[in-house]
Amino acid sequence: ERCREAVKAGAQSEAIQASCGSFFYNGKRYAEARVALDAALRINPIDPTTRLHRGMVDLKEGRPEAYAAVLRDLAESLPATHELAAEVKCKLAVVLRRDGARAEGERLAAEACRAGRKSCCFKPDEP
Repeated sequence: ERCREAVKAGAQSEAIQASCGSFFYNGKRYAEARVALDAALRINPIDPTTRLHRGMVDLKEGRPEAYAAVLRDLAESLPATHELAAEVKCKLAVVLRRDGARAEGERLAAEACRAGRKSCCFKPDEP
């Protein structure tokens, strides 16, 4: 398999490593996804898509606090016009509401909803 070979060889292309990380993630091969995404982040540590995907691997591997930290960092650093901003705010809203920070979660959900992320639109009294 090409991705396994590219990651093992230490391909110095962020795009290859990130693509392979997504490939492994979609195949539920989270350990391999983590290795590939970490390699991509060593090349470009600020790429928001790769950072988000790495956080999603953390969640799948049982580290919800690491996932929440990635979401919070991205929510604070991405401009409102960035293509991932609404998605990140929506995902963070779900985490915050689950963890008891209901008011902050509802605020972020409303922002994401206004930005067009319909999956984040709900009434404040909904669970």
